[in-house]
Amino acid sequence: MKEFYVPSSKSITNRLLIIRYLSQSVEPIINASQAQDSLLLKDILGNIDSNQDTFFCNNAGTSTRFVTALLALKKGLWHLDASQRMKQRPLEPLISALQMLGAKIQTSNNTFPLTIEGGFLHGDKTLSVDSRLSSQFLSSLLLIAPCVKGGLTFLLSKNTSSIAYVELTLWLMQQCGAKIKREQNKIIVAEGKYIFHSMQVENDWASALFACEQIAIQKRGEVLIKNLSLNSHQPERRALQYFSLFGVEALQNEKDIVISYNPQKDIANQKNTNKVIQIELTNCIDSFAPLAASALFCGCKVVFKGIEPLKHKESNRIVAMQEGLQSLKATTFVSKDSFVINGFSDIKENITIRTFADHRIAMTFYILGLRINGLKIDDKVCIAKSFPSFFSNF
Repeated sequence: MKEFYVPSSKSITNRLLIIRYLSQSVEPIINASQAQDSLLLKDILGNIDSNQDTFFCNNAGTSTRFVTALLALKKGLWHLDASQRMKQRPLEPLISALQMLGAKIQTSNNTFPLTIEGGFLHGDKTLSVDSRLSSQFLSSLLLIAPCVKGGLTFLLSKNTSSIAYVELTLWLMQQCGAKIKREQNKIIVAEGKYIFHSMQVENDWASALFACEQIAIQKRGEVLIKNLSLNSHQPERRALQYFSLFGVEALQNEKDIVISYNPQKDIANQKNTNKVIQIELTNCIDSFAPLAASALFCGCKVVFKGIEPLKHKESNRIVAMQEGLQSLKATTFVSKDSFVINGFSDIKENITIRTFADHRIAMTFYILGLRINGLKIDDKVCIAKSFPSFFSNF
């Protein structure tokens, strides 16, 4: 059986890097992500305690927001900047929450560059963090909460984006000794110390979804993916329930999983072509692009809900996917809260897709090129942001 190699989880690695730094441990993170974002975060953390006080975070959303909160905690005068695209992505809710805790942050229009005078955070407060656009605001604050005098209490709103990523943050914090209580819509984090022991990072579910896409669009295949669990805490695992509608089946094989095509489960092989599939992205937002590509070949209308956070990723993924799919002559339309795909009558071949320098857009359309003749992407380099070995699978 062919192996589809996926890298280790960037989401888990980045959270563990922050926790390990705050614990002052030198224990290793086994199978740590080698994605550009994780290497950037590791490099910044390795230089905070040297004479370096200026850092550039490029377009790494998780790393940038995690570092912003960490530097507000850390005594010193810090300068933080990022790419032009990152300056367009939301940051104000995190800045506002940190300032409520006493942070001294100088900024223009609540974006980069930032000047942070760290070491002035005071806890024993209750925060309501506007996380409609990104759960990373809340995760950034949760990660530093045990190190804030008096701890912190957070009020959760019903419209918190990607709450499953918050749950991943909380789980990893508890694995490393954080004292956390849940009371209805409250998360209470006590002041304390992280205890970091050597931990092994699971492989990346968001990357594994590109194997699911390949099988869904080619309507065949079976691959082995190592070091991955169907019971993972990673949010993108939830996308399997939607890929199953396109005939993708996943089975646990000890510490690995096997992904294969089951034609009996594929809605494209069923008679009811008037059926409408609803896909809720709230807790698996990074699955949108490979799911949308897979939906092209299912023979019915597919409606994606919970799309608002997609505007604020490495690109505006709503715009990027609509442009790419429509250039292939797919039928799509977008409303305020939904993205609809209704197949196509005639695929356009021999076309180059604009990726907007977005790794997930690039990977999605590259795999579509395995079925659509002459389809190319304009940027392969951006894929290294999360999946440096992507092309070794083809």
